[in-house]
Amino acid sequence: MFQLLPHTADIKFKIISKNLKGLIKESLKAINFYLKPKIIKKTNPSKAKIILNYKNEVELLIDYLSKILIKTYVEKKLFRVSKCEILEGKVKIELIGFKFESLTREIKAITYHQANISKDRNKIIFEFIADV
Repeated sequence: MFQLLPHTADIKFKIISKNLKGLIKESLKAINFYLKPKIIKKTNPSKAKIILNYKNEVELLIDYLSKILIKTYVEKKLFRVSKCEILEGKVKIELIGFKFESLTREIKAITYHQANISKDRNKIIFEFIADV
């Protein structure tokens, strides 16, 4: 015998911006806000660069956030976007990383499930789910 029981292990993010570059910056801010890190103040920030090829904007954003999430856990750094260059089928993102002592919350993965971009007048809305 078995039962399927409801379990909430996800959080849905809704990011609103005027353009793709804004979605890139704001989605990372949202992830960082959710993680609630305790930053180590007396360390120098580091620089990193990510270059991604993509076929569509949803793929780009999910892959980008997934790579940043891995980098966050491996390097124990919280990142913010310092520069973003969007080219045809490619994006170059420069990051600044800040060491953290601990995270209050955890994200296991950024998922493609229900990931969506929609446009509303002069805004772009990006919704995605993170497995927590």
